[in-house]
Amino acid sequence: MNVLSTFGTMCTTMILRCEQPWTRASATKSRAFTASTSPRTTRAKRAQISTVIAIAVILWARYARVIRGQVLTLMELDFITQARIAGASASRIIVRHLLANTLNTLVVLTTLQVG
Repeated sequence: MNVLSTFGTMCTTMILRCEQPWTRASATKSRAFTASTSPRTTRAKRAQISTVIAIAVILWARYARVIRGQVLTLMELDFITQARIAGASASRIIVRHLLANTLNTLVVLTTLQVG
């Protein structure tokens, strides 16, 4: 039973095809684009949300590759095998083991991107 067998190939193909070498300059361009397309009557909070959405659209592939690599590494560790042997369902393995162990990496990546 492979937890990622259903979506593994599709996710890999999608991530590798969609990833582009985005730099900080492109993130700055997306901020400028967001600011220039916003009407003058918007509030600062709305502009910040638009900026976050623009950055997320541009940089999602970077996060997806890192998290996917971590999940593939975790899938080979003993505690995942033991959970399978114990009869844990795929959703339980994903939520209790994989999500719990990759959430810290996602928080660090997000913090470094924002900061």
